[in-house]
Amino acid sequence: MFDTLNAKAAIFAVMRLAQERNIDLPIIVSATVSDNGGRLLSGQNVEAFCVSVLHANPLALGLNCSFGAEKLKPYIAALSAAAPCLAIAYPNAGLPDNKGMYEETPETMASRLEEYMAGGLVNIVGGCCGSTPAHIAAIAARAGKYAPRPVPAPTQKIMLAGLNAHEFSADLIPNPSGPDAEDAEENHREFNRLLKEGDYDGAVDLVRETVEEGAALIHVRIDDSLPDAPGIGPAAAIASFLNLALQYPDIARLPVMLDSPRWDVIEAGLKCLQGKGLVNSAGVKGSDAESLGRLALVRAYGAEAV
Repeated sequence: MFDTLNAKAAIFAVMRLAQERNIDLPIIVSATVSDNGGRLLSGQNVEAFCVSVLHANPLALGLNCSFGAEKLKPYIAALSAAAPCLAIAYPNAGLPDNKGMYEETPETMASRLEEYMAGGLVNIVGGCCGSTPAHIAAIAARAGKYAPRPVPAPTQKIMLAGLNAHEFSADLIPNPSGPDAEDAEENHREFNRLLKEGDYDGAVDLVRETVEEGAALIHVRIDDSLPDAPGIGPAAAIASFLNLALQYPDIARLPVMLDSPRWDVIEAGLKCLQGKGLVNSAGVKGSDAESLGRLALVRAYGAEAV
């Protein structure tokens, strides 16, 4: 995949199917890096991709396609450091020429992938576009000489993600009764007024101001003042706002915290987040069974409740 939101939708479907059928279904998620900056086509860097899909408890995370093994190596190293599971790499056999022929021979590709193995970066190796049975045989011959990468222990840090990965401590999460609560409340009222008037550009500008002031995450709070009507209700409003706001890299680089007393609003927002966000648990509350079911869904959508 090259879009983590699509991957999260697929993960959600697979996890639901496994639960319905009471089966253990291992998941491997592999992403394509689209440029020399090491980002996916949807803008995430490799570390943010890993953080955003770890809720799947994947058997392996990896990178495929992209460009040749030589240029992909630093991004495999970043993934290897970030993934507490098996790491897989299967790059292209270089890049194609104007006749569609890939530049790397089996020996060249195997030699470059051997650097991954010697450096302890991978557990599974192979080839994507341009690779042939001869390429795979050459890679396998080199692989037999090396031990697989030791799988690192899961981090105990609080990790969230937008386009980039971010480590959080409790003091970076908005506190409804903290010293800045009055300013935050005024900001939320203005935000909801703009949404009620359909001024999504204005709402984006308001959020951009908080980003420029040093916000650590995007706190999106939808209250009950919006009319509850088809197409313009709170759930539609949060989806419309997020789909617009997250087109802007200066906003999208940060994780999102969703906050609403209504579960349908929270769920609509979760479906828009390619990164790993937070959910104010107030919107999850219901009966004991409802609360537990909603908390499980928060996790299945790749977020955390606070």
